[in-house]
Amino acid sequence: MEIPKGKEGHYTLNDSLADDAIGYIRLEKSTTPDRPFFIYYAPGATHAPHHVPKEWIDKFNGQFNQGWDKYREEAYQRQLKLGAIPPDTKLTPRPPRFPRGTLSRRMSNALLSG
Repeated sequence: MEIPKGKEGHYTLNDSLADDAIGYIRLEKSTTPDRPFFIYYAPGATHAPHHVPKEWIDKFNGQFNQGWDKYREEAYQRQLKLGAIPPDTKLTPRPPRFPRGTLSRRMSNALLSG
């Protein structure tokens, strides 16, 4: 991955993959505009450790501190209100493989502090 000049410290794998995909699409459309093409785009920053620019970390800092269960309930309520899910949809129970309180207080604080 070549980091563009001036983007040092602010360029991620996702930026590089997106730039490469855009370049490929431009090349395909400029050389054979009437021919269909296929591109498989798979962002690489969806796995831990998350490669997120500091600006994004700062932007969302604290917005999920209420915990997974509370956020899940809030998202479910928003989806109901927007009509994105049928009104009789029930929120599924917490999966047993993710029991509450499995992180120590120290680990929780470390994760929340970014």
